[in-house]
Amino acid sequence: MLQIDIEDVEESKPSKRGRRAISHPTSTSSASSCHDKINKNNFSPRTFRLANTGKSSAREHIAMKDAFPKDKDVFIWEAIQHAAKDNDMLQEILEVVQDDVDRKDTLVEYV
Repeated sequence: MLQIDIEDVEESKPSKRGRRAISHPTSTSSASSCHDKINKNNFSPRTFRLANTGKSSAREHIAMKDAFPKDKDVFIWEAIQHAAKDNDMLQEILEVVQDDVDRKDTLVEYV
């Protein structure tokens, strides 16, 4: 006949390994970086439309043409230009934005 020994097992406490520590910013630059993030509030409604259309165009170009562009900023700017190509309103906004270096940089960074 088969005999099985049963031992008393103590209840184990939950492991602390599964818990994640909460990260806190360690410097002023990392703390302020969340405030420097570009979002919808940085744009007028019309410029934001150009930004979103440009973002969609950039995603399409990445998926269909060039997944690893050599110069990201040039690639994104070309995608924004392509997005505005068939829309007169977006073309007008694009003409204004390309003359203003700060707005152009903000748009490219957002996209």
